[in-house]
Amino acid sequence: MGKDGVLARLADNPHRRLVEDTIQEMRWWACFRDDRPSRVEGTAQASAKSKRTALTTRAFAPIKKTKPKIGRNEPCTCGSGKKYKKCCGA
Repeated sequence: MGKDGVLARLADNPHRRLVEDTIQEMRWWACFRDDRPSRVEGTAQASAKSKRTALTTRAFAPIKKTKPKIGRNEPCTCGSGKKYKKCCGA
């Protein structure tokens, strides 16, 4: 099969052609579909909104270290006698 035969075969394949209309090509993607459910009405909508605000307004405590940080030139905590940077810190 020569060059012309391969090009003809690729031209017939819908996955191997140039994109001429981007919107039409990407319409099947889930993020570009417009089939989202309609807005929830009444109490279901209010409860969904209250859950959302409760999650966003809840304060998170910062993580605090209980042990001091090991310096790179300090002896390793595993007991090998090497510097931390040459042993477990590598």
